[in-house]
Amino acid sequence: MKRKDILLLACLLPFVSGLVNSMGLQFFEVVTTNVAGHFGAFLQQLLKHDYPLGLWLLGGVIVYGLGAFGATLLGETQRSTTPKVLLLLPIIFNVAVLFFFQVHSTSVRSFWEIWLLFAGMGAYNAFSSNLTNGQIKPSQLTGLLIDACVDSAKIASKKYPLVSGVEWRRKNQVRWLIILFFSLGVVVNVATNQLFGVSITLLPLLFLIIVWRVLAVKILQKN
Repeated sequence: MKRKDILLLACLLPFVSGLVNSMGLQFFEVVTTNVAGHFGAFLQQLLKHDYPLGLWLLGGVIVYGLGAFGATLLGETQRSTTPKVLLLLPIIFNVAVLFFFQVHSTSVRSFWEIWLLFAGMGAYNAFSSNLTNGQIKPSQLTGLLIDACVDSAKIASKKYPLVSGVEWRRKNQVRWLIILFFSLGVVVNVATNQLFGVSITLLPLLFLIIVWRVLAVKILQKN
């Protein structure tokens, strides 16, 4: 994949992920991609003997993994088939999920609705990682922040030659773009919702459709 495509996706994919995660916070007060946190919360609820809530959180982690598994399996089985646009089914699934939330406006949400978000974001993250050969993982901010800070410190130490470390430095730039645009997605969606009364699901839905459109054009151009 060309450098300019990676930079574009490093901005667009995490931005959408931030938009969707802010939606999860608004509806369910949870970050749908925080797998480690949810598993820890599951263990905490077991200690409190709050088994329904614990199992609800564990179910979210499981369906997140199933979404990632399904998206990857789909990509591997569809590589040699046509049309290749079928590779975008994880994005289409997320569009359908967000469209459901857009039209199903209610203040009361059931557990299976957040599981839809978990499954969708698992599929979205796996799809993004597979598409870019692991260069872009839109929601994995913990590992990305650590790697970005470590590599930035190494660059600041000036012990790494500029010429031989070009590819390594480019990779670090992508990490910072992912962190920046994920955060920007959260802030923009919350701000437009609170300041202008825009539906918390509208921006994620619109930008996810933009992602689908951009990737569909690039995939069809390769056919």
